[in-house]
Amino acid sequence: MDRTRGLLLNSLTSFLQQVVALICGLILPRLIIGHYGSTVNGTISSVTQFISLTSLIQGGLTSAVRVAFYGPVSNHDVDKTSEVYYTSKRYYRIFSACIFLYTVFLAFLYPKFVDTGLTYYDCFLLVIVLGVSAISDSLFGIINQLLTYADQRAYLNTSLVILVTVINTVVSVVLIREDVSIIVLKAVTVIVSFIRPAVLGVYVKKQYRLIHPKKVNHDLLKQSGAALSKSIAYFVHMNTDNIVITFFMPVKWVSVYSVHKFVFGSISTLISSILGNTEAVFGQMIARKENDRLKDTLPIYDLMTKIISSIFFFTTMVLITPFVDLYTNTITDAQYHQPVFAIIMCFAELTYCMSLTYNNVIMAAGHIRETQWISYGEAIINVVLSVILVNRYGIVGVGIGTLAAFIFNTVANYFYMKQHIINIRGKDIAGSYLTCLLPGMAILFLCGRFIRFSFHGYVMFFISAFAAFLVVSLSIIGVNFIFYKDELIMVYRTIKERRKPKRSE
Repeated sequence: MDRTRGLLLNSLTSFLQQVVALICGLILPRLIIGHYGSTVNGTISSVTQFISLTSLIQGGLTSAVRVAFYGPVSNHDVDKTSEVYYTSKRYYRIFSACIFLYTVFLAFLYPKFVDTGLTYYDCFLLVIVLGVSAISDSLFGIINQLLTYADQRAYLNTSLVILVTVINTVVSVVLIREDVSIIVLKAVTVIVSFIRPAVLGVYVKKQYRLIHPKKVNHDLLKQSGAALSKSIAYFVHMNTDNIVITFFMPVKWVSVYSVHKFVFGSISTLISSILGNTEAVFGQMIARKENDRLKDTLPIYDLMTKIISSIFFFTTMVLITPFVDLYTNTITDAQYHQPVFAIIMCFAELTYCMSLTYNNVIMAAGHIRETQWISYGEAIINVVLSVILVNRYGIVGVGIGTLAAFIFNTVANYFYMKQHIINIRGKDIAGSYLTCLLPGMAILFLCGRFIRFSFHGYVMFFISAFAAFLVVSLSIIGVNFIFYKDELIMVYRTIKERRKPKRSE
């Protein structure tokens, strides 16, 4: 498939996935909190984060496999692609066994150390059920997902995720109304989730006709150890806050955090999924040594990243606290109104998303080992500051630690990319940050000063959200048009070109 068509289709399905996830995410967690309580919802979020520790076991391999696929897939080398596929598949089988042992270990210990509001037996079963999903993904799904991602066919996996999300939500709503236990509810959702790896596995088998090599080539994944640092940093990005809150605050605060994270996390994931597809584009350019094309297109992608990220997140900052107040208006067992924490975390995620281009280029170039120090530095800053500040400032302290870590990551990744891969002038980078941040902060200040949002229904909320999105978009795009007119015209032409049908390569 032509890379521009692939990028467009991947981006569109990623956007649709996040819209579906947002809608379903509005429905299901609220029903769980209302039916089972904040403590049970906090327990589910907390256990899920502990289960996600297993991503550290295989995270280094996952990054190395993704990078290893770029060259052979872009050159249509079936033998080499097969070699990468079956070599990594053997490792994932070993990791699946490790995940199983970890899940059983966690199931025994978690109920002893965390007051979940559940009986020991129920909590034990809940951990096992939540762990099965991670085991099946490692055993059956992830290698096929990485192959289609490298081939710019991520839309296949994304479409299956959409399907599974919708089915799970519908089934869960029915089961909650039937008053089933939380263990039964989660067990059914895990069973439904098997649809995705099963269908993707059938597709890969028919589409790629891979050849089983006579022996595995362990050198193909020699960067997996170095890539572990990227996995650690990503895990800290996604999970440290939840784990710190679990250990240093009552578990109901995990529910407070998870409700806020649903909002800023959905926006961050939306942006990452749309712009993350550029890693495959950069990877193929680098594999084919199209250095001039990379140098020309990278600034355009970077500007797009900053504009999209700032539009979405400044809109979110204006509305996140009124939304959480509306979402939890009948819940009194925890204090969900946390405006300072909400703004800090939105700024943290905005910082992360605005720098996605730098990280994607580094990964696409395979500079994993060379950038370990950035990943470890980010993780250490996040953990240390969060633990220090949580005792004094509570959930706000956790947010400050996350923001500081992302600022470090952004600065370090930019300077590494500039010095070792491709040079983008610091003056241009600073200018694009200012043209996106200043109008957004001006709107945020004016709204905080003169407007007090308070909603009694979702219809008015979504009308106001659309209006806010429109104002923020016009402001940020307008300022950027003044200073980056030529670049925005190129962005428009790029999008227009992608709409034209093209032959498959």
